[in-house]
Amino acid sequence: MKRKSIFLSLALSAGAIVAVVYGTGLLRPQGAVKYPPGEASQAHQAESAEPDASSVNSPQSSQDDIRANSDDESPAVNEARRNSNMADEEATAKWVREDLTREVPEDYSLLLKHLGLTLSEEESLLQFLIEDEIARTRTRYSDGIGMDEHERSARIAEIIGDAKLQQFLALENNLGEYKEVQYVQSALQEKGVPLTDTQQDRLLKIVIDTREQIDTNLPAHLKPGSMEALEHRLNQIDENDRLVVELASSVLSVKQVEYVFERNQAHSYRRADILEWHKQRRADNPDDDLPLSYPAKRD
Repeated sequence: MKRKSIFLSLALSAGAIVAVVYGTGLLRPQGAVKYPPGEASQAHQAESAEPDASSVNSPQSSQDDIRANSDDESPAVNEARRNSNMADEEATAKWVREDLTREVPEDYSLLLKHLGLTLSEEESLLQFLIEDEIARTRTRYSDGIGMDEHERSARIAEIIGDAKLQQFLALENNLGEYKEVQYVQSALQEKGVPLTDTQQDRLLKIVIDTREQIDTNLPAHLKPGSMEALEHRLNQIDENDRLVVELASSVLSVKQVEYVFERNQAHSYRRADILEWHKQRRADNPDDDLPLSYPAKRD
């Protein structure tokens, strides 16, 4: 599992959201950036095309900045600065916990159905997964290293047993696809045409099979982090979505397919808008090193 990162990215429309980094591969990007309230007055929820650790303010660099800026300041000013920094840290930690307490159960809901746990096992596992995500979330005040995979697996085995652990880890390899189906389910629920359990399972298979059909490797002639690489990735996502909708017509009702298509189109337009925004930004300032990002699918 990749650790999450929270950092400031791009500003496009009203709203304050954060960005979180997870997943691997082209269609399951490493960066999903969210903005906590108060840190960005104008932001899109985004997934980072090429997350760059150097762009994230580490706890050490933040402390170095404080020391460097406080050399010539009075003790009272320094104390006020430290208190303000502590308040920001506490607010960020509170926001991260609230956000992940809401998101993790939703992201894992369909996967846990397939795992067949008891109610107490599921509740304990979700609590662990929330704490694990919090520990792996990188902010200005936390490195987000979290525990290593061996320790994580051992902790999960303590909750659900060794046999279920192997099943969980196998299912978790497709967590991005589980999330996608859950997002579709949430959107269709709002439209009054929710997926049945059978439709969820069949749609999940389509999403997984479609992802496996598409070569997610970046072509050798494209430089990671370049505008061309971002554009290639967005084209791949559009193609992936097109194939999913095409195949989903055998699983979903006509009305459901229509809503999924409209949802995908809306996301495609948002991604196209941010691509043009990035191009214009780079044209205006070629030395700008802001990480390239694009709107996430989470509605």
